[in-house]
Amino acid sequence: MVSVQLFVTWLTTHFVFLFFMRIDPKLEKSNFYTKGGSTFFGRLANDTEPRYRWVFSVQFFYFILAFGFGLFLLLLFWGINQPLGVSFSLFSAWSFLTGVELEYVLLNVEEGLGRKVIALTSVIVLGTALVGMYSRVDFGFLQWPLFIALLLLLALSLFQVFASMDGLKQRIISAFGVAIFTLYLIFDFNLLVKKENAGDNNWPDAMHLAIKIYLDIINLILKLLSLLGKHHH
Repeated sequence: MVSVQLFVTWLTTHFVFLFFMRIDPKLEKSNFYTKGGSTFFGRLANDTEPRYRWVFSVQFFYFILAFGFGLFLLLLFWGINQPLGVSFSLFSAWSFLTGVELEYVLLNVEEGLGRKVIALTSVIVLGTALVGMYSRVDFGFLQWPLFIALLLLLALSLFQVFASMDGLKQRIISAFGVAIFTLYLIFDFNLLVKKENAGDNNWPDAMHLAIKIYLDIINLILKLLSLLGKHHH
């Protein structure tokens, strides 16, 4: 289930980028838009045909974020308890919107970094799956430490939005995030094995765990992009 949703997200980023290149050919040039600062969306819009400028407006980007977050809440609090077809369709719609959001992020990183991050994420996911599922260690003790660490990361991320930070501090926060979501993957893969051994094979539980693993992977990708990339606005 997670693999299908990740494929939906990847496919969406690919076709959204093709659409972006069609309306703004300069995107095809290496790092054309990654050398600026706070006017990133503005420069994209200025080089786009007037009828498509809304695509690169900050307001439209925030609308997608808000709509995606609303769809995620609908899936989490209502969708997972619905029949498989309904819950899977909602999951796929949310994965599609996540792919759109991710492509906006990838526009603001240097060329080639996205592929490197995807490859590194794949290695980390494979490694955490092997550790979490086959190490025969109960990682349940990580639940509360990870939850507290996640709250701390959220607080630091909010502070980062409103306060000016140099590149080193931003990378430290990003590395902290990479560590958290890597450990969360180990915890969730381990939880998957424990649920299977306990005979918990119902669809709501499977859907809930799939959402958690999907979120771990997407957040890991974002933190790796922030850690390895140049820090643009």
